[in-house]
Amino acid sequence: GMEGEIASATVQGGILQRMWDVGGVLAEKANAGHTAEVKALIKGRGAGRLSEIDPAEYPALLAEAERL
Repeated sequence: GMEGEIASATVQGGILQRMWDVGGVLAEKANAGHTAEVKALIKGRGAGRLSEIDPAEYPALLAEAERL
């Protein structure tokens, strides 16, 4: 019922928030001249763009991006 929907929306919201966080870091790195590396990080996970990456991958992706 409603509780399930709210719980689901909260999970989605959390994932969306993390995607924004990761996207922000990746954008910063790209702006700093690491565009090719950022694209390689995303492609390396078999995705064409950030939204196609499994949210479970975000922490690792973020850690890799921070090292650029």
